[in-house]
Amino acid sequence: MINLSEISSIYSSISKKLHQVNFWQLDKDTTCGGGLDGESWTFEAIENGKYNIVTRWVPMHCGNDITKQHAQIGLQLMKKSQFIDFLKVRTGKKKKK
Repeated sequence: MINLSEISSIYSSISKKLHQVNFWQLDKDTTCGGGLDGESWTFEAIENGKYNIVTRWVPMHCGNDITKQHAQIGLQLMKKSQFIDFLKVRTGKKKKK
């Protein structure tokens, strides 16, 4: 179970990273046009009355440096949330050793 102090720390870390990549001013990444196969990641945040939503196609492998930094933020959140472990439990799949 995550405690309040850890939540505050995670929030501060993510907020700092979003500000470093100018998330609040971001729009479409024109360096990667997308494709017919792959995944789209949606980044949505609200902070101090500011809101933004951006979608990136395969952000780990396509796009500019800012898009790849977004992917790192997404991976950090996924790891902290233990989402993969949750999916394994929900689908009955065992953890790989």
